[in-house]
Amino acid sequence: MTFRCLPWGLVLTLMPGCADDSGGSGDGGSSSSTGADTSTTASTTVSTTQTTTVSTTADTSDTASSSSADSGSSSTGGEPIEVTAEVQTFDEQPMVADLELTLSAPGTAEVTHASDAGVVISPADGGDDTHLRFRVRGLAPDLGHTLHYDVTPTGGGPVSSGDVDFDTPAALPGFVAGFELETSDVDPAPLYRLFDYNPFPIGDFAGAIEVDPAGITRWYMSTPTNLAGPPAVWVAVRLRDDGTFLYVNGDAFWIRDEMGTVLTELHAADMGLHTLHHDVLELPNGNFLALSQSFRDVDYVDLGTQYTVGDLIVEFTPDGDVVWSWDCFDHLDPLRRRENGEDLIVDPLNGENALDWTHANAILYDEATDVVTLSMRHQDWIISIDRASGDVLWRLGDEGDFTLADGQRWFFHQHAPQWQDDGTLLVYDNGNGNPYIDPLTVHTRAVRFSLDTDNMVADVPWQDDEPFFQVLFAGDADRIDGGHILVTDAAMFGPMGQVTARIRELDESHSPTRIWSITTPTNRWAYRTTAQTRLVGMPAR
Repeated sequence: MTFRCLPWGLVLTLMPGCADDSGGSGDGGSSSSTGADTSTTASTTVSTTQTTTVSTTADTSDTASSSSADSGSSSTGGEPIEVTAEVQTFDEQPMVADLELTLSAPGTAEVTHASDAGVVISPADGGDDTHLRFRVRGLAPDLGHTLHYDVTPTGGGPVSSGDVDFDTPAALPGFVAGFELETSDVDPAPLYRLFDYNPFPIGDFAGAIEVDPAGITRWYMSTPTNLAGPPAVWVAVRLRDDGTFLYVNGDAFWIRDEMGTVLTELHAADMGLHTLHHDVLELPNGNFLALSQSFRDVDYVDLGTQYTVGDLIVEFTPDGDVVWSWDCFDHLDPLRRRENGEDLIVDPLNGENALDWTHANAILYDEATDVVTLSMRHQDWIISIDRASGDVLWRLGDEGDFTLADGQRWFFHQHAPQWQDDGTLLVYDNGNGNPYIDPLTVHTRAVRFSLDTDNMVADVPWQDDEPFFQVLFAGDADRIDGGHILVTDAAMFGPMGQVTARIRELDESHSPTRIWSITTPTNRWAYRTTAQTRLVGMPAR
């Protein structure tokens, strides 16, 4: 594989036409507005702000001229519009700014970033035809910026042009401007990559980050944390249709807007639950499906009575009312212990240690069949559950209900199953926990399984061709728009114990399959990645 850096000229051709519903364009970092209230921006609580005001008067001479922000320029003929430009920045989200153009007469405007084509500028709400408002996203923090505007009077006339300079506030803790990038002769999908961004093993922050195809950070949010272990990690970060995002952290469910403002905060204990962990998804009915845990005493022949934790799937309303649940203890045998099944989990309600029997890490829901798919790392199983009856329809994996085709191998300690359009199941197979091989020979992979449920036979039509490596925990594999596969090698250990995460894009028709990847700085890792056509804060079209 040969590697090359993506020049900005190529990035421009790759970036999607990201925009708010109002029609602001994200390709090329420009936007136009008529001043109408045509888009929705999540409400924010502004802390310290920076405001810059520049007045611009168009030049009405026979020859158009260009000058600095306080003089402006225009085309000839008619009466020019005077423009006052005001930029507001935000300490709590330094990668976002608001621009307001106040016009002396009704008009429309085109706005661009003077030097960074990856900045996305969209019309914002609250304006009119003499007060044009824009939301500017993807700005580098702690840096000087220039926005250029061209204002045209309604009905035509001379164009008033000008620049407004401003500085963005300091970056949030843990921010990284960009990532080590490797590319090939195949262009990556023109999508943003959104992933959780966590310190390893512990740190003073946790958060999420969104990068463009050049590996440049375009949105970042972090919050302080004094937690250790799994509760400290941001997991299940998902961009919602309205531009807000959800995630689980600290045994709580969160929804925030792009500025970090908390819109929903539901703690497990307040919902009558022990925990919230690993995954949550939004259901078509507006409720949420999440992973929790239940704790019971189990009598083991070799260990005696042990406090044991199994997984609990819960559906809850936006107000935190649990309306449906499914408990592993009621449907699976707790005496089936696999590798790591004797790891200890602390029950946060009573402080007791419990054997980590199932360790679920992902859920899927199919509305058409009302079936839930559950991945359980410590059982080395992916199971199918009929939600109406609670019955387990099948168990996929070693010692499960399917026979594996000759010459293939099962997944072990897997993560992130995803159903494909052709009926196969894409899985991130960590590979560790396999009792049949030497742990040093474990090879992590992204793999697809075909399932013949009539004959209960499983086969492997595809697996990735990445050279030998191991990821012992976490990871993700997803089919993305355009057909490529996005893989998160969540935590790869170096020779000195240092950890990095690698996010790679695969083209199944290419050899080698990896066509693009980014790698995090040392001792930063990522649990899961999704591909997006828009930045956080931008509503779906």
